[in-house]
Amino acid sequence: MEIEDSSEQDKLRNDGECKDDYVYKDPCWMLCSTRWRIAFSIFFSFALLYMHRVNLSLAVVCMVDATKSVQKPSHDNTATEATYVTNSSEDTLMIVTNTADVYHMSNTTANIDSSDFTFNQQINAEPSCGDTSVQTDMTMAREINWNKAEISFLLSSYFYGSFFTQIPAGTLADIYGGKHIITVNMALSGACALMTPIFARTNIILMFIVRIILGLAGGAMIPAGMSMINKWSTPRERPIMIAFCGSGLFSGTVLTYLTSGLLCAYGFDNGWPSIFYLHGVVSLLFVVIWCCTAFSSPLVHPRVTEAERNHIQTCLGDPVQRKHQKPPWKDIFTSKPMWASIAAHFCFNWSFFTVLINVPLFLKEVLKFEITSNGVYSSLPYVFQIVASICFSSLSEFIIKKHPSFHLLVRRTFNTTSLFGVAACLVAAGYVTCESRYIAIILLCLSCVFGGVAYGGFFANHAEYSGQYTGTTFGITNAAGVISSILSSMMVGLLTPNGEQEEWRQVFYLAAAVDVFGAIVFIICCDIHVQPWARNHDSITINVEQPGIENMPLNDSKKTAL
Repeated sequence: MEIEDSSEQDKLRNDGECKDDYVYKDPCWMLCSTRWRIAFSIFFSFALLYMHRVNLSLAVVCMVDATKSVQKPSHDNTATEATYVTNSSEDTLMIVTNTADVYHMSNTTANIDSSDFTFNQQINAEPSCGDTSVQTDMTMAREINWNKAEISFLLSSYFYGSFFTQIPAGTLADIYGGKHIITVNMALSGACALMTPIFARTNIILMFIVRIILGLAGGAMIPAGMSMINKWSTPRERPIMIAFCGSGLFSGTVLTYLTSGLLCAYGFDNGWPSIFYLHGVVSLLFVVIWCCTAFSSPLVHPRVTEAERNHIQTCLGDPVQRKHQKPPWKDIFTSKPMWASIAAHFCFNWSFFTVLINVPLFLKEVLKFEITSNGVYSSLPYVFQIVASICFSSLSEFIIKKHPSFHLLVRRTFNTTSLFGVAACLVAAGYVTCESRYIAIILLCLSCVFGGVAYGGFFANHAEYSGQYTGTTFGITNAAGVISSILSSMMVGLLTPNGEQEEWRQVFYLAAAVDVFGAIVFIICCDIHVQPWARNHDSITINVEQPGIENMPLNDSKKTAL
């Protein structure tokens, strides 16, 4: 008689071997599969998460009058005094009269003389490279008065909130289930969105509070979703499901980029509040549907078929529900694969948020795109990342299925290709001049394609080495990613005081160096097998001569009896 622990079973599971894979077939691809309906629900929750994350950065364009005064001509003695101010966030001219009439002008060019002012209009003309003329167009007044420093801190306050809930949310999701974490925090996000217009019009301190609360809620969402994916997916499907659900983040970003401008111009209540009202209502409606249809694991879902439940649990090597163990924090933080994921996630997020947060500014300052086309070009790279993440995660699992011995090599190769590819594209984009600015758009799109390759790399690796603690470990690495996003944004502000191309090259060089470091650490430290600290020791595997006796759960007190 040979007595073994679950390590061999975990090893086989990570190699993609699941004999039930060849017996169970879904009645219809995806939509009739309960686990994929759960994945669709997580996809929508992630999309709403990023809509709440990026909506303010776009809404401030049409809600805030962030201006600085230009000295009024001393000889002006007309009955109606006029003050000329320029918007610091975009090339615009604001004329403010003593009758409180405020006009925001774009799509025209104005030349202002010191003795009087004359407007030479060029309707619907996009500025050429190096054109420093002021863009103007008559629109409604902006009602919020925040300065640039207040706006900057307000936008970053989301990340300060999200940092603190990453690890607790992942651990609680592993113990109590991700459904409850997502339910509470999505409802809180919806409520914060509905209150945002009221708080913005009342006091900026209230806005700081609501954005921090929104960050606390948003920080819990991804670890909870990853914990649910780990419980609902088979090892072979997991990278594809992670990539699909992760594409919800980019889908929410793209949708917000494309719709916020329209809502600003045509929405109700002066335009910009409709962005927050719409996102809040949709989030609360999602919560109602989520509560009725989503469950944390197949063991507690009342409508999953017995065949599908057995298929998932057999492939996971977890035929019975076991009591969740307390995370071994010391072992987790001293684990080499854990630090491989931390480094990869930190470095990936550095590049990702350099692009996500600052590309609109790069397109405006260096490539001279006007604001109307800026939103379209800013969202375009994420369309490519959505497609790439699903395609490359599927490709990685196809290779592993055909050649299980290549499993570790696939994770290293995909992760290295992703980070090195992103680094090369960003460096090249820094050398593109305004005259060939569409090449920069192509390079930014290509960088997001390489970003999608990471879904066959470190994103898929968490569950392989951390097992039952997937939510916890992803919360840790995502917290490192939040720190990275804050630091990358700070470095952009420090390195680009004048918005010149040479300054932006430094930003992209720094991002490339960070990516290379992350790729090297992952190659050295990553692993694909469940680590000793992540194995469940409540059961052992017994190989005996008699057929039919296997995978027998035993209490510690009875082991010696055999």
